Amino acid sequence: ITARPLTAQEIKDKGIIFDSSDFQAYNFTAAFAVEPGEEIKIDFPILLPQPETVSGVVLDKVGLPQLSGPGLQTVSTIIPDTLKIAQTKIPNLMVRGFTLKLEEYEDQGFNIPPIPGVIVIPGDIGFLNQYFSVMLMVGNVAPDGSGLVVEDLQAEIVLPAGNDTVVGSGDDPLAMAMTGQGESPRIQPVTKPGADGKLGTADDENFLAPGESGNAEFLVEGMREGSHVIEMEITGTLTGLPVGPVAIRGRAAGAVLVRNPSFTLTFTHPDIVNDGEEYDLDVTVTNTSGSPANFVSVNLYPNNISGASLVGDASHEIESIPPGDSAPVSFRLRSHVTGTVYAATLDSDEKVAGRFELKTSVGELGIPLSPDSLVLPKEAGSLPETLRKAGIALLGKAYAAATAPASVLPKDVKRFSKKMVWDRAVEMAEAGLRYSLHEPLADTVKHLLMDFDGGNYARLSEEYPEPDQARQLEADQDDFIGFDDLRRRSFRGDVFADAIASILAADLSALGIETFHRQFAETVSFRPEHLSVLIGTDGAPIPFRLTLVDDQGLVLGEYDEENDKIIKEIPFSDYLTFADTEGNATSQMALITTPQGTGYTIRLERNPGVPAGTPFSLSIVLPADTPSRLKHVVFSGITGANGVPVIEQVAGDPYALTVEMYADGELIAGTPISPTQATEIADPSPT
Repeated sequence: ITARPLTAQEIKDKGIIFDSSDFQAYNFTAAFAVEPGEEIKIDFPILLPQPETVSGVVLDKVGLPQLSGPGLQTVSTIIPDTLKIAQTKIPNLMVRGFTLKLEEYEDQGFNIPPIPGVIVIPGDIGFLNQYFSVMLMVGNVAPDGSGLVVEDLQAEIVLPAGNDTVVGSGDDPLAMAMTGQGESPRIQPVTKPGADGKLGTADDENFLAPGESGNAEFLVEGMREGSHVIEMEITGTLTGLPVGPVAIRGRAAGAVLVRNPSFTLTFTHPDIVNDGEEYDLDVTVTNTSGSPANFVSVNLYPNNISGASLVGDASHEIESIPPGDSAPVSFRLRSHVTGTVYAATLDSDEKVAGRFELKTSVGELGIPLSPDSLVLPKEAGSLPETLRKAGIALLGKAYAAATAPASVLPKDVKRFSKKMVWDRAVEMAEAGLRYSLHEPLADTVKHLLMDFDGGNYARLSEEYPEPDQARQLEADQDDFIGFDDLRRRSFRGDVFADAIASILAADLSALGIETFHRQFAETVSFRPEHLSVLIGTDGAPIPFRLTLVDDQGLVLGEYDEENDKIIKEIPFSDYLTFADTEGNATSQMALITTPQGTGYTIRLERNPGVPAGTPFSLSIVLPADTPSRLKHVVFSGITGANGVPVIEQVAGDPYALTVEMYADGELIAGTPISPTQATEIADPSPT
């Protein structure tokens, strides 16, 4: 009789079913202590007029204070760095032989050849709550021509009783596996393969001719630890003797060692976590026992997590872990704190050992995370919470890039200084201050959008006009370019743009496409010239998607489905999407705060989910030879069937704009459509 563990696939194939009683559950508690990073406090000097006199207090120059917090108690880990596993030596095999004997006629002198059998149970196959196969093998070693045939052999497995000495009660150490038809049979025929050469099929044969052997399989589950005896009762009929058929029987016994499983859990955790940042907690499960572990489940329940929240699945299944092998699982979490992991502990059942490994914390774009927190001036608190959080998250990402060592910053991430981050933080404070002084919120966020999107880049040359200032000018330009590149490539930049769009949506809905776009341009007209394109409907889903392409082939507005990201390849560009309550885009706006090309193509690709013929408006604000350096061109009632808009370039216009319309990837050719409106953008008086 041989016994071997079943693989997970074999358990499925044999139709074994199981419930919670068939699994061994272990509880473990992991704790990661996070030490807050340094607080980077950004000062914001302001002067406010008083009713009677003009006075104020100039705050200290913007600095980087070194804050010292209370000492943190060291939490000593209870897990050694290196887990030492004591290997238990057990016999590899236990072999018990037996011989079938005649039930009758033992005293009549019949000389029959032996009918031997053997039980072979590997000593390390037993596994608590694991299924294993016990195979009985019987051979007829009678010589050819003897005519002695063994027929109708069957075997009954006899499992041991538990402490109560009653077989079938709840404390039995072994049990038959449960299948869809109930308990796996305790009595099985001993058969040999038929014509198909496979056991367990309809053509199996239940007789053994001289020189042949047969098999019977039993499915058993280990329920209690320890060494347990399995017995077999074998009966059958021997034909070919002068007295006719006679009954034969035999009894055999073997032992199986059932051991409790043991695992090692290795936790891999970032050494730095940032508030609001998602990260992976990787767990490597190692089977340190001598038998396969099937249907392993690792669970991390949300109500057992502090300082973070679970983003992905709370449970991960591993179908099978071979002896001594490992399998990884990963949990996705979002941190609610910022800081460095400085201690880790684990408490668990005795059969689960653990250790911790910290990995370098790398966020989006491969930028190492920073444990430091930016503390914005209180004036920034006047801004809406969603906008403030989006801005802080973007600045936190930028600060990490600005402070990362050069050796670990990815090559494709442009460097910039911490001053660039502080300047953007002060701009947020300025925006909050203006809003608190009753500037309309829509105007506040328009200016903040232009500030973050590099709307002041063109003014740098005015700040450093002297030849000896060329180096400082180049450094500041590099700062703007580096921050802009990070903002456009990071999803944090998309979140910031979405926060701006959600605030401007009310004005867009109330004013309409043409008026909203003109007022946007008028509000920022004192800044260097910009280019913006807005398409939209009167609240219905837009039938065409907007994309802007410059003369270098760089794209603004395409959607990268794989990375769930708006593509913003054009420098100093941004993309705003305005949606209805169901999430359908009703308007889209492409903005370039500092145009640098010679020409741009406006691509309109039909949205397949929107009925063809739905009218929409196309509004364009572009640099021109006017007092405000801007003009406004509007096309109303475009359907895609009534022609293609044409923008005429006149003398003094620095950029040529072309409109292309596509349906199913094919360029739409149609009658040129002239603008329904073409006016100069007014340059309002200071307010």
